[in-house]
Amino acid sequence: SGEIITDPVATSPVAKPATQTTQSPSTSTPSKISAPPSANAAPANKGIIFSTKNTQSNDYAIIFGGKPSKSYGAIYMQKQCERYLPNKNVIYSNFENTVESVIEAANQKFGKNINVTSVSGWSKGGQNAWNVIGKYPFVGLMDPSVPSNVTPQITANNVGLSVSRYRNGGYAKRAVQLFQQSKIPFVEAGEYHYMAGGAFLKKYANRL
Repeated sequence: SGEIITDPVATSPVAKPATQTTQSPSTSTPSKISAPPSANAAPANKGIIFSTKNTQSNDYAIIFGGKPSKSYGAIYMQKQCERYLPNKNVIYSNFENTVESVIEAANQKFGKNINVTSVSGWSKGGQNAWNVIGKYPFVGLMDPSVPSNVTPQITANNVGLSVSRYRNGGYAKRAVQLFQQSKIPFVEAGEYHYMAGGAFLKKYANRL
């Protein structure tokens, strides 16, 4: 049960992950995301994009991309999200980085400490966000990969969720269950995984 939002990104060929199927879910099942990254994953502070619109502000939202980062990391997320965040300072990152390493990279780049207003993540990057619920004012989850060993305390004030009917190959189902148990509404994004980002930002952009 959630709010149905149609995302214009859904019609954009560049937005559709290669792992998705164009057939009906009743006749074809999209592939699940693969296992966690290996030890030779990209080193910290790589795959980070700084999008600063207001140089007078230290406030930044952090958004993590999906897997693989080469196709769905920081560059992909910037392309999908910027239209919804025209006035917001944002740091886009590959999922291999941690929230802490992104903040450290930002502090070094700007020569001062940034203020993180939110942490969000799509797909595999949703795990980065899920792990810091309660540590930042707002956490955004876009069809997230949810770790089974972390059960955060959530409220309607500190977290937002969007999910596709595909549910990220099942990895987002635990997040849906937690939201339902907590009686917190969430956004139903549409049929496919890639729709969750735009649908989330239509609803929660002002919270980031």
